[in-house]
Amino acid sequence: MVGWLSAYRRPSDPSTLFVWQIAVHPEVRNRGLGKGLIMSALNRPSSESVTQIKAR
Repeated sequence: MVGWLSAYRRPSDPSTLFVWQIAVHPEVRNRGLGKGLIMSALNRPSSESVTQIKAR
């Protein structure tokens, strides 16, 4: 495994995707994998109403 994303839509604010954790292995950083993980989450039907992203 080279990358991992933990994110969810808050029930109180379904228009926001909350990124809890994202990790990319050091050997594959700076290749767009992190962005790809977020884009994959946003392109799911369940994220249709997402208009913003928040991270901790």
